[in-house]
Amino acid sequence: MQNLIQYLFLFVTLIPKVLVSQSVSTAAFTTNVNSGCLPLVVNFTNTSTFSTSFEWDFGNGAQSTLENPSTVYTQPGFYTVQLISFGSSGSDTIIYNNLIEVLPSPTADFQMTQSGPNCEDDNIFSFQNLSTNAISYLWDFGDGNTSTAVNPSYTYSTSGSHVINMIATNNQGCTSNKMIPAITIEPNPSIVAYPDVQSWCDPSHVFIFNAAASNATVTNWNWNFGDGNTSTTSLPTINYQYQTLGTYNVQLSGVSSSGCSDTILVTDIEIFSPPISTININSNSICLNDSVHLDITSSSIIQSVSWDFNNGITSSGNDSISYVYPSSGTYLISADITDNNGCNSTVQLTQPLEVLPSPSAQFSVTNTVGCAPLTVQFNSSTNSNNNINWDFGDNLNSSNSQTSTSYTYSSNGVYYPQLTVTDPIGCSSIYQLDTVNTNSFSADFSSNTQSGCAPLTVDFTALGLGATNWFWDFGDGNTSNSANPTHVFDSIGTYNVSLITWNSNGCIDTTVFNTYINAVGENIQLPTADTIYACSPY
Repeated sequence: MQNLIQYLFLFVTLIPKVLVSQSVSTAAFTTNVNSGCLPLVVNFTNTSTFSTSFEWDFGNGAQSTLENPSTVYTQPGFYTVQLISFGSSGSDTIIYNNLIEVLPSPTADFQMTQSGPNCEDDNIFSFQNLSTNAISYLWDFGDGNTSTAVNPSYTYSTSGSHVINMIATNNQGCTSNKMIPAITIEPNPSIVAYPDVQSWCDPSHVFIFNAAASNATVTNWNWNFGDGNTSTTSLPTINYQYQTLGTYNVQLSGVSSSGCSDTILVTDIEIFSPPISTININSNSICLNDSVHLDITSSSIIQSVSWDFNNGITSSGNDSISYVYPSSGTYLISADITDNNGCNSTVQLTQPLEVLPSPSAQFSVTNTVGCAPLTVQFNSSTNSNNNINWDFGDNLNSSNSQTSTSYTYSSNGVYYPQLTVTDPIGCSSIYQLDTVNTNSFSADFSSNTQSGCAPLTVDFTALGLGATNWFWDFGDGNTSNSANPTHVFDSIGTYNVSLITWNSNGCIDTTVFNTYINAVGENIQLPTADTIYACSPY
């Protein structure tokens, strides 16, 4: 109990002293930064104790009563900061001389000059750097490209709006920037052009050139036709006629309303000369049924030829051709020629071709059927100036008799005689005459066999056509009148067989085959007997 009383006495005695010592205010603070570039923002953190209010003086003319204030330093230099903290028993003051160092910033400044229009790839921007207190620079041209040059020049290759920003940096790492309003780069037109045809074979052709543009509207088209002539028009289509043959490259520029342009080249506009050609002919006068030979010589390499024979018949083919006219007359032959440049021309013979008619003749043939020897009479009539040749069709004889002749056919057969009539010019006509038939047939025959054992049966076949009667002699005293008899040779021997045939006109033919049939006996082979030995008498 006594100890408790002593403890309570000490507690009551010491409490006032503790409360008095703890109520004294102590001023203290920290900063987030002590040095930096303009403008410098500093945040203050109050660490004072036993304080209820505060008075701040930041040294830049600004004060604050906040517990944890911030301030902005806008001028370079050193700044002293003072804090007065107030508590229940009084106040405390803390002063930090030259606590804040504000570094000076450079001044970013520049001028811009421009040459040329504001077009893609046709613009030059020059920059004059007017910055102070700076040692390095970063230029941002607003299209993704930058530069670190002091006084750069720049050309925009893409259209659109671009903002230019320049950042200047001093030796203390402080920066400032200058930005100008966006500049606009106009797009270049993208143009195309093409002619109605790439080449032509006539200088009188008027070429039609067509142009078109994208990305921008073209208001002015400037044409250079490659022959020294130019033209300017507001329309994308223009007509032009070249005066001489040759190959030309056409240059076209399209200018938009913003002054932006594009230039292209249309190459190899060609103007060829049509081929100069001549038809060559082997003769300007030919006989009917003779062929005429034609060929072409040309100033160009010939690609194809279409012939017109002036009789309703045409032919496409080579530059050399032969043709037979089906009828006589006068014909002016022409040809359409296409050369290797695709140029066409038409050429005609300088004088018509005359196809002369063949000479005509009338003829008759009497006594054309009979037995050889057969005499046939040939008759004809034709112009007295014509020559006549008879071909009797037996490859043996002919005759140049002028009008009529007779001829004897000595052998059986069928013959095809011809009459050839030739006029004084040399044109000929060939007439196929009536067929001459000397009742051609033969007594030829065959058999199924020619040898064998007697009795030998043989089947005979008459091969000759046209016979109506047959007489067979088999050489063994037997005969037959059948066309295809069968005969038995009973005895061994060799036999001559003959056949006589004739027809209703009395024509006759005989065939004899000597030793044609061989009838033989059976050939028996007997074995040789063994030798027998014995004693006499046996």
